Amino acid sequence: MLSLPLLYFHVAVAKEDFPSSITVRQRSNHFEHTFIESLTQKFGALPCKVQLASLSIAIRPFTAHQAVSLFSYLKSHTVPIDLRPTTTGRDLPEYILTIPTALFLDIKRIREERISDPDVLARSARDIVTCIVGEVANEISRMFEYQIALLNEETSVALLADHAADCVIEYAVKRSHRLLDRNTVVQGEMMVMQ
Repeated sequence: MLSLPLLYFHVAVAKEDFPSSITVRQRSNHFEHTFIESLTQKFGALPCKVQLASLSIAIRPFTAHQAVSLFSYLKSHTVPIDLRPTTTGRDLPEYILTIPTALFLDIKRIREERISDPDVLARSARDIVTCIVGEVANEISRMFEYQIALLNEETSVALLADHAADCVIEYAVKRSHRLLDRNTVVQGEMMVMQ
Protein backbone atom coordinates (compact mmCIF):
# COMPACT_ATOMS: atom_id res chain seq x y z
CA MET A 1 0.00 0.00 0.00
CA LEU A 2 1.31 3.38 -0.99
CA SER A 3 1.38 5.97 1.71
CA LEU A 4 1.34 9.64 0.81
CA PRO A 5 2.62 12.24 3.21
CA LEU A 6 -0.02 14.56 4.60
CA LEU A 7 0.69 18.12 3.70
CA TYR A 8 -0.72 20.98 5.66
CA PHE A 9 -0.68 24.44 4.30
CA HIS A 10 -1.17 27.57 6.26
CA VAL A 11 -2.55 30.41 4.19
CA ALA A 12 -2.47 33.80 5.76
CA VAL A 13 -5.59 35.81 5.06
CA ALA A 14 -5.65 39.51 5.65
CA LYS A 15 -8.54 41.93 5.86
CA GLU A 16 -7.28 43.60 2.70
CA ASP A 17 -7.87 40.38 0.73
CA PHE A 18 -11.61 41.07 0.80
CA PRO A 19 -13.54 43.97 -0.70
CA SER A 20 -14.71 46.72 1.63
CA SER A 21 -18.35 46.95 2.66
CA ILE A 22 -18.69 50.04 0.46
CA THR A 23 -17.38 48.10 -2.56
CA VAL A 24 -19.70 45.19 -1.80
CA ARG A 25 -22.72 47.52 -1.64
CA GLN A 26 -21.70 49.33 -4.85
CA ARG A 27 -21.36 46.06 -6.76
CA SER A 28 -24.63 44.74 -5.35
CA ASN A 29 -26.42 47.95 -6.35
CA HIS A 30 -24.90 47.75 -9.83
CA PHE A 31 -26.04 44.12 -10.14
CA GLU A 32 -29.58 44.99 -9.00
CA HIS A 33 -29.91 47.97 -11.36
CA THR A 34 -28.53 46.07 -14.36
CA PHE A 35 -30.64 42.98 -13.61
CA ILE A 36 -33.86 45.03 -13.40
CA GLU A 37 -33.02 46.95 -16.58
CA SER A 38 -31.97 43.84 -18.52
CA LEU A 39 -34.92 41.64 -17.52
CA THR A 40 -37.41 44.44 -18.17
CA GLN A 41 -35.89 45.05 -21.61
CA LYS A 42 -35.80 41.34 -22.52
CA PHE A 43 -39.38 40.82 -21.36
CA GLY A 44 -40.48 43.91 -23.27
CA ALA A 45 -38.97 42.49 -26.47
CA LEU A 46 -41.39 39.55 -26.34
CA PRO A 47 -44.62 39.80 -28.37
CA CYS A 48 -47.36 41.65 -26.47
CA LYS A 49 -49.60 38.56 -26.18
CA VAL A 50 -46.73 36.53 -24.73
CA GLN A 51 -46.07 39.28 -22.20
CA LEU A 52 -49.70 39.37 -21.11
CA ALA A 53 -49.99 35.58 -20.95
CA SER A 54 -46.73 35.24 -19.00
CA LEU A 55 -47.50 37.55 -16.07
CA SER A 56 -49.17 36.35 -12.89
CA ILE A 57 -51.40 38.96 -11.27
CA ALA A 58 -53.30 36.78 -8.77
CA ILE A 59 -53.73 33.25 -7.48
CA ARG A 60 -56.79 31.24 -6.50
CA PRO A 61 -55.78 29.12 -3.51
CA PHE A 62 -58.67 26.64 -3.79
CA THR A 63 -58.43 25.67 -7.45
CA ALA A 64 -56.22 23.36 -9.49
CA HIS A 65 -55.18 26.14 -11.86
CA GLN A 66 -54.25 28.66 -9.22
CA ALA A 67 -52.57 31.41 -11.21
CA VAL A 68 -54.44 34.15 -13.04
CA SER A 69 -52.42 35.67 -15.87
CA LEU A 70 -52.75 39.25 -17.00
CA PHE A 71 -54.09 37.98 -20.34
CA SER A 72 -56.77 35.79 -18.75
CA TYR A 73 -57.79 38.65 -16.46
CA LEU A 74 -58.19 41.08 -19.34
CA LYS A 75 -59.91 38.65 -21.74
CA SER A 76 -61.89 36.19 -19.58
CA HIS A 77 -65.48 36.71 -18.58
CA THR A 78 -65.19 34.09 -15.82
CA VAL A 79 -62.56 36.06 -13.90
CA PRO A 80 -64.25 38.79 -11.84
CA ILE A 81 -63.29 42.40 -12.45
CA ASP A 82 -62.30 43.06 -8.84
CA LEU A 83 -59.78 40.52 -7.54
CA ARG A 84 -59.00 42.33 -4.34
CA PRO A 85 -59.45 40.12 -1.30
CA THR A 86 -62.96 39.00 -0.45
CA THR A 87 -63.47 36.11 1.91
CA THR A 88 -65.13 32.81 1.14
CA GLY A 89 -66.70 30.44 3.65
CA ARG A 90 -63.18 29.26 4.49
CA ASP A 91 -62.18 32.67 5.84
CA LEU A 92 -59.59 32.99 3.10
CA PRO A 93 -59.90 35.22 0.06
CA GLU A 94 -60.99 33.65 -3.21
CA TYR A 95 -58.23 35.55 -5.03
CA ILE A 96 -54.90 36.77 -3.70
CA LEU A 97 -53.14 39.49 -5.69
CA THR A 98 -49.51 38.82 -6.58
CA ILE A 99 -48.93 42.43 -7.61
CA PRO A 100 -49.34 45.66 -5.65
CA THR A 101 -52.87 47.05 -5.44
CA ALA A 102 -51.90 50.23 -7.33
CA LEU A 103 -50.79 48.18 -10.36
CA PHE A 104 -53.92 46.05 -10.11
CA LEU A 105 -56.13 49.13 -10.12
CA ASP A 106 -54.41 50.27 -13.32
CA ILE A 107 -55.14 46.99 -15.14
CA LYS A 108 -58.65 46.92 -13.65
CA ARG A 109 -59.25 50.31 -15.28
CA ILE A 110 -57.91 48.93 -18.58
CA ARG A 111 -60.37 46.04 -18.39
CA GLU A 112 -63.33 48.22 -17.36
CA GLU A 113 -62.66 50.67 -20.19
CA ARG A 114 -61.98 47.80 -22.64
CA ILE A 115 -58.69 49.34 -23.72
CA SER A 116 -57.00 47.15 -26.34
CA ASP A 117 -54.18 49.46 -27.43
CA PRO A 118 -51.05 47.26 -27.50
CA ASP A 119 -48.88 50.15 -26.26
CA VAL A 120 -51.05 50.63 -23.17
CA LEU A 121 -51.10 46.88 -22.49
CA ALA A 122 -47.32 46.61 -22.98
CA ARG A 123 -46.78 49.57 -20.61
CA SER A 124 -48.85 47.86 -17.92
CA ALA A 125 -46.95 44.61 -18.45
CA ARG A 126 -43.64 46.52 -18.21
CA ASP A 127 -44.75 48.19 -14.97
CA ILE A 128 -45.66 44.82 -13.45
CA VAL A 129 -42.38 43.21 -14.53
CA THR A 130 -40.36 46.14 -13.21
CA CYS A 131 -42.17 45.88 -9.88
CA ILE A 132 -41.72 42.11 -9.59
CA VAL A 133 -38.05 42.23 -10.56
CA GLY A 134 -37.39 45.23 -8.33
CA GLU A 135 -38.77 43.38 -5.34
CA VAL A 136 -36.65 40.32 -6.04
CA ALA A 137 -33.39 41.94 -7.22
CA ASN A 138 -32.29 42.98 -3.75
CA GLU A 139 -32.91 39.51 -2.36
CA ILE A 140 -30.98 37.90 -5.21
CA SER A 141 -28.04 40.26 -4.76
CA ARG A 142 -27.93 39.35 -1.07
CA MET A 143 -28.07 35.62 -1.86
CA PHE A 144 -25.04 35.96 -4.15
CA GLU A 145 -23.40 38.90 -2.41
CA TYR A 146 -20.07 37.16 -1.91
CA GLN A 147 -19.81 36.04 -5.55
CA ILE A 148 -20.83 39.47 -6.83
CA ALA A 149 -18.39 41.20 -4.49
CA LEU A 150 -15.48 39.15 -5.80
CA LEU A 151 -16.04 40.34 -9.36
CA ASN A 152 -13.41 42.97 -9.99
CA GLU A 153 -14.97 44.95 -12.81
CA GLU A 154 -18.34 46.58 -13.34
CA THR A 155 -18.47 44.91 -16.75
CA SER A 156 -18.30 41.50 -15.09
CA VAL A 157 -21.14 42.42 -12.72
CA ALA A 158 -23.21 43.67 -15.67
CA LEU A 159 -22.54 40.49 -17.65
CA LEU A 160 -23.62 38.37 -14.68
CA ALA A 161 -26.83 40.39 -14.27
CA ASP A 162 -27.57 40.12 -18.00
CA HIS A 163 -26.98 36.37 -17.93
CA ALA A 164 -29.27 36.08 -14.90
CA ALA A 165 -32.00 37.93 -16.83
CA ASP A 166 -31.53 35.53 -19.76
CA CYS A 167 -31.91 32.59 -17.38
CA VAL A 168 -35.15 33.97 -15.93
CA ILE A 169 -36.67 34.51 -19.39
CA GLU A 170 -35.52 31.07 -20.53
CA TYR A 171 -36.87 29.36 -17.42
CA ALA A 172 -40.15 31.18 -16.96
CA VAL A 173 -41.27 32.05 -20.47
CA LYS A 174 -39.52 29.95 -23.09
CA ARG A 175 -38.76 26.58 -21.51
CA SER A 176 -41.31 25.84 -18.83
CA HIS A 177 -44.11 28.25 -19.79
CA ARG A 178 -44.58 29.35 -16.20
CA LEU A 179 -46.16 32.60 -15.19
CA LEU A 180 -43.66 35.24 -14.20
CA ASP A 181 -43.91 36.09 -10.51
CA ARG A 182 -41.48 36.53 -7.61
CA ASN A 183 -40.94 32.78 -7.27
CA THR A 184 -40.17 32.09 -10.93
CA VAL A 185 -37.74 35.03 -11.03
CA VAL A 186 -35.80 33.48 -8.13
CA GLN A 187 -36.02 29.98 -9.63
CA GLY A 188 -34.83 31.23 -13.01
CA GLU A 189 -32.04 33.14 -11.31
CA MET A 190 -30.88 29.95 -9.63
CA MET A 191 -30.13 28.58 -13.12
CA VAL A 192 -27.15 30.94 -13.12
CA MET A 193 -25.52 28.74 -10.50
CA GLN A 194 -25.95 25.53 -12.55
